Amino acid sequence: MKVYLYEKRRGGFTAIEVIAVIFVIAVVGVTTASRIASKTYYDIAAEAEILKANIRYAQFRALSDADKRVGYADTTWSVLFSGSSYTLQKKEENVTTTHNFPGEDSPTHNLPGGISVTAGTVTYNVWGIPVDAAGLPLAGNVTIGISDGTSSQTVTVTRNTGFIP
Repeated sequence: MKVYLYEKRRGGFTAIEVIAVIFVIAVVGVTTASRIASKTYYDIAAEAEILKANIRYAQFRALSDADKRVGYADTTWSVLFSGSSYTLQKKEENVTTTHNFPGEDSPTHNLPGGISVTAGTVTYNVWGIPVDAAGLPLAGNVTIGISDGTSSQTVTVTRNTGFIP
């Protein structure tokens, strides 16, 4: 009588099959856990890009005023940073008004919970040059930090040009 190997198999899994399944489950679990854990990094990266766009918008608005009031150096546009939010402001003839950021219903952009920005201000004159409170060009670059306490990113505004890399 001839007995074939496949007839002897009773059912169940071999040790190699069990190890392979456990390995696949472990890889999927580690990948999923790392993506969930690094979500705040992506939140910070996204908020840093929104922050850059909003600062560029303030410079654009300052340059737009130059078309209306050539040589009128008293008008400035600023982004004022404060803890978990920042606000767009225009100062003209010593009167400060707030204006909405593009695509937002408010002049203040609130950061997601747990994310904060370093306090400070970035101000542009009508020529789009970053200036200090006295209206003089900045002596150095402005660095703005955005953080969740664990990870952080910085946004740099280049003196003289306002370029944001």
